Amino acid sequence: MMASTALMLGIVADDLTGANDCALPMVRLGYQASVLSMSPDSKALAGLHAQLTQRPPAGFAPASEKPAVLSLNTQTRSLDAATATERVFQATRLLLEHTGVESLYKKVDSTLRGHVAYECLATLEAIGGECAFLVPAFPQEGRQTVGGYHLLRGQPLERTEAARDPQNPVNASFIPGMLKRLLPQQPQWIGHIGLKKVMGGAGPLLQAMTEAIKEGQRLVVIDAAGDVDLEQIALALERLRQQHRVLPCGAAGLMQAMTRVCGSQRQTVTQTNTLPGIPARPILVMNGSNTPMGRQQMVRLCDPTTRIDDTVPVHRLDLTPEQLLGLASLAPVVSDIQQQVAANHTVVVNTAPTESSVAQTQALGETHGLNAPATHRQVQFTLRQLVGQLATLPVQWVFCGGETSFQAGLALHQSKLGQQQEDGHPGNPPVHWEQGFQWQILAELSPNIPLCQDAAGRWLVSKSGNFGHPDTLIELVRQLKRLEV
Repeated sequence: MMASTALMLGIVADDLTGANDCALPMVRLGYQASVLSMSPDSKALAGLHAQLTQRPPAGFAPASEKPAVLSLNTQTRSLDAATATERVFQATRLLLEHTGVESLYKKVDSTLRGHVAYECLATLEAIGGECAFLVPAFPQEGRQTVGGYHLLRGQPLERTEAARDPQNPVNASFIPGMLKRLLPQQPQWIGHIGLKKVMGGAGPLLQAMTEAIKEGQRLVVIDAAGDVDLEQIALALERLRQQHRVLPCGAAGLMQAMTRVCGSQRQTVTQTNTLPGIPARPILVMNGSNTPMGRQQMVRLCDPTTRIDDTVPVHRLDLTPEQLLGLASLAPVVSDIQQQVAANHTVVVNTAPTESSVAQTQALGETHGLNAPATHRQVQFTLRQLVGQLATLPVQWVFCGGETSFQAGLALHQSKLGQQQEDGHPGNPPVHWEQGFQWQILAELSPNIPLCQDAAGRWLVSKSGNFGHPDTLIELVRQLKRLEV
């Protein structure tokens, strides 16, 4: 570990966009932030160990630069629960051992996809903590927790697209009940602090949190309906951590609140979000989001009436079910994209352009013996293949969707290493490498969306598929064009 630079904050997330958006609040305060994604390989922990013990360790700045924040993507959302739990525990231990991290934050999905209970408890065990406080609310993005029920844009989770996620469907909305079903042998570990107590302010909330620890609760859900609620929770957590070893677990909303209310109590770098100038290049959008909001954003960007400026048209390219499942060649797609990029057009590639096309892809997968999760994995692998074949194009990359962002980042890194694979057989092809890839977050391009750079110097934008409003993609592309030098 570099003695001259301490890792101020470590974040443990289960996907790439979550690792990105959770580090952004610290970037706003002026801190250097790196996002390290673990390999999907079974030897990923060995790869992480190698990266954290290199000189300087992954995520650290040279001594002359700003204090460092390392956001670790364990890439565990799509793994089975036992494997995910063990990976998170071991990865957290490695992070603590080799970085000297001052504090730790467990990032969870704001729609509770993945192994939320197991990963929070694994992280808590790794730090030797007493209690994890779970706050998944993110009011800016329409996520609220009221009475223990988690809502997405005012609807219970089980009535939203979260229930139709191909790999991590969420079929319940009452979080304490969901957690107790996952931990049937330890129902006494689960607690809940309601909105009324939160609205009473940090004092009563601190008392309730202290009582939960005394009662032996290990995973406590806290309601939040707005940013003021998150700020009171952040204040209470800051005071509680002076007496107890606790773990904050939440979406980016709680992290934003913690930086707002706690930043003034620490020595921080001058607040800044200076957007850098970037080379003038065509923009290539890889849209793998299967959410209504992600699809709406794509449609708005590709509308013939939409003009990014007076000279740059948007070219839309929808992959067919046969191409997505590796049953038809990607060569025409690659050629089309190359021609459009040569003409300086903005290109949008879609893997899930309509609900009916998604159903067609799933039906085709079934005829080849693939269930819904296997079909989803093959679609993501196809996208990884495509990005790998386009890796040398001089473009600015925009990735929509956490899994899409990870697969694309993996392809770009493998291309850099000369390890791009060409196996197109349907299923779940392995990736034979150990070390993951690292991005540097440079600035906040749009609310909760970072502008990043990879080890090869590529400019990258990565957004959660369901974040933002209908015009978010239009605004992102226009912002990239404004930054051109």
